[in-house]
Amino acid sequence: MKKTFILLTLLSLAAMTACTDPNENPYDSAPVPVLTLNTSTIAAEHAGGDFTVDFAIENPGEWAQLRATTEASWITNIDWSEQGKISFSVAPNTISKERTGTVVVAYDFKEYPISVTQAEYKVVYEAPLSVGLFYGSGNYQFQLGASDYILNQQLVANARYYIFDIYAPAEQYPADPDCFDLPMGTYTIDTLCTYEVGTVSGDYSYYLETDASNVNDLSFVSGTVTIDENGVKAVVFTEDGIKHEVTGSKHIHASSSTIHEDMNIPFTEGMTIAGATYWSDYYAYLFPGANANFDLELIDMEQLIAVSLDLVSNTDLGPTEIPTGKYPVYEPSWVNDMEGNATLPGYFGGTKAYPSFAATLTSEGLLTGISFFADGEVEISKNDDGTYTVTINAINDTHDGNKITGTWTGNITIENGTAPSNYQAPMKKAANRTNRYPAKAKREMF
Repeated sequence: MKKTFILLTLLSLAAMTACTDPNENPYDSAPVPVLTLNTSTIAAEHAGGDFTVDFAIENPGEWAQLRATTEASWITNIDWSEQGKISFSVAPNTISKERTGTVVVAYDFKEYPISVTQAEYKVVYEAPLSVGLFYGSGNYQFQLGASDYILNQQLVANARYYIFDIYAPAEQYPADPDCFDLPMGTYTIDTLCTYEVGTVSGDYSYYLETDASNVNDLSFVSGTVTIDENGVKAVVFTEDGIKHEVTGSKHIHASSSTIHEDMNIPFTEGMTIAGATYWSDYYAYLFPGANANFDLELIDMEQLIAVSLDLVSNTDLGPTEIPTGKYPVYEPSWVNDMEGNATLPGYFGGTKAYPSFAATLTSEGLLTGISFFADGEVEISKNDDGTYTVTINAINDTHDGNKITGTWTGNITIENGTAPSNYQAPMKKAANRTNRYPAKAKREMF
């Protein structure tokens, strides 16, 4: 019996062996692992940033491994240590050209690409101010920027300036050369300087960028300037390869103010620095009867606003007291004796702002915008406690005559800066008006 059992067992084993393929992988019958990404495309802005792609694995393999790699040097910090997440960083794009890279996710001998497209770098700028000149024969030079540079050479720190010299048909002559709309059309950057209609001359067109102490100037190498009913839109490339998209107003008005809106000055109580300098009869050589002159400054570093006033009066109370009353904004006669008080109008001369004006400031005290007094009045009153109240109700020199208003009350520190009446300090040459229409400056001059 034992022999019979042994024989049957051996026959059974032989039968089993005969039905099994010796080359068959026992794992081939297991479910196939499948990795699914929640997205296979990433759109990154030119500034770059950090990105995460979620994934899930169906039927994970017992021995399968996950990894992610890239050949793009600007894609870094790839990490897949967190369950179900792949993260990476995209560096800022510093060139004006779109770029594409790929993060390759590998799992169980399969690859799952993630395409990363990063936008081009470009400067997008909306200019707060448009100023310009008409030179005749269809030629206009105008500037989109932070302050009046091409007329009065005013530059402010950390700002941009775009100067364009365009050529329209000669018959497009503005009725008022001090107040006009730029001629509509599309103008192409012309580095050959042919001065043909429809071009932007490379001779007198350029870009300026300022920081706290330097000015960087660059030529335009290509692009267009389009002027339509919506204003000015320039899409241009500078010589460093950077793309600029610039918009601004097409309306040009010859004014020194860079602030073209009403200013209601919100002086902060207890945060305004008030000081005045007494100059005696400083302006008597220019305005007969101007017996007292005060430079008054109100600076509010909480609101980052300042007011500078150049006050003259035929009443002289000495260096300790400012004459009270209304100070109309006007320039006294050079011939007739002055009666009463006056606030001298403000203007821009050369590279300096001259009183009287209101201005916005940076936290370092640099001017970022300025509104010059052209009309209206300032009223000075003295209170029983020895403080002064300054009430401003003025109008600036813009086309629309924007208002400058505000009231401040407090102590004023008065210094004696008396100088001989025939002496003109560098900041006080009120009669020496600079030419408001200088010749066009070539880029090489800066």
